[in-house]
Amino acid sequence: MQTVSLETVILRVVEQVVRELKNQGIQIVPPNSGAAPDGNSSGIERVDMTGYKTPVLTERHVLALREQTGTVVVPKGTVVSPKARERLRDRNIALRVE
Repeated sequence: MQTVSLETVILRVVEQVVRELKNQGIQIVPPNSGAAPDGNSSGIERVDMTGYKTPVLTERHVLALREQTGTVVVPKGTVVSPKARERLRDRNIALRVE
């Protein structure tokens, strides 16, 4: 009898599901985990602006952040909409530009 690790099974299932969703025209977006690269929760979220010619942080982005977010990191040159700035202030979330 052949054995397979649970990790291998999960990876294969995820690959298959992602492939099927892509074939259906569904885009997979990474979660806003709020986790630091080392896996520790830090309350910092990076907003992905790769799809924007001129990055803009909108109210929609801020509303999508996790409740425990304390800092949002955006790329240098990002325009922050007035409503997004207001929501950040209301939720007491710091904005960091890198």
